[in-house]
Amino acid sequence: GFTRNRIALLNTNGALVTAFNPGTGANNTVRAAAIHTNGTHLGKVLIGGDFTTVNGVTNNRLARLNLTDGTVDTNFSVTLGTGITNGIVYAIAIQNDEKIVVGGVFTNIGGGARTNIARLNADGSVDATFNPGTGPNNAVYALGLQPDGKIIIGGEFTSVAGVGRNRIARLNSNGSVDPTINFGSGANNFIATLALRPDQRIILGGGFTQFSGVPRNYLEQVIGGATAGAGTLQFSAAAYTVNENNPSIPVTVTRLGGTEDDVSVDFATVAGGSAVAGADFTSTNLTLFFASGETSQTFTFPLLNDTVVDGNKTVSVRL
Repeated sequence: GFTRNRIALLNTNGALVTAFNPGTGANNTVRAAAIHTNGTHLGKVLIGGDFTTVNGVTNNRLARLNLTDGTVDTNFSVTLGTGITNGIVYAIAIQNDEKIVVGGVFTNIGGGARTNIARLNADGSVDATFNPGTGPNNAVYALGLQPDGKIIIGGEFTSVAGVGRNRIARLNSNGSVDPTINFGSGANNFIATLALRPDQRIILGGGFTQFSGVPRNYLEQVIGGATAGAGTLQFSAAAYTVNENNPSIPVTVTRLGGTEDDVSVDFATVAGGSAVAGADFTSTNLTLFFASGETSQTFTFPLLNDTVVDGNKTVSVRL
């Protein structure tokens, strides 16, 4: 029954805390909120979204309010400067050291280049020690903070800093992609939310219907932790089937276990199938490279079409 524009504070019984009055509130959607639970900013709340002002004060997509009365923390606004000037904030997480991790769809924060994920110091200044490189190539919708300082991110992306990661990734505390966790082929559609359990397992929710090739409708739980080493390489399937008039056959190789090192593997078409090299396909012998953190790569070998109507033919391929 009280006017509250896009941000309000409730008691544990659901009743409105009338002392928390943000005035005219946010001038557009609030999509995320996180409360400082310790440190010098204890009792303040961060909000993020599409807005550009809060109670008339310019705050581009990110603001901090005092929980006692709902007023804008203008010191944060001044330090953050231009804020997130060209995008939307979808997720906020506050570390134990009061640093602030922000995810969304943006390429600039505080006047500096950051793509879809950034970390701020407690005062709102951009944390230069957190460098995610080129960052996720699409939206970050969800964040989770591990006790060891590593960060789980979920969203719409298919790579992070050039490393293939389908909608979920783990970053080291400096922003680099963590190669000690292997999510396989990841989710086949966006991850909207995630939660971390005390046993390191990760609960995921979103628009996906498969996770790492296994049918999962919108909800999945994956094992966390870490796996050291280079891992092992194998074909993603026992057989691949295409029509003869396809120009080539795509074959995917996946890496299981650790992904810490740069590795390579030779592949070749070999004798033993019913198809004939030079008539049905082109013999191929090349090397496939996996960068650190990379979990899958695909190669192809050419097919040769003809006008002869005959049955199925097979080609053997070896790693």
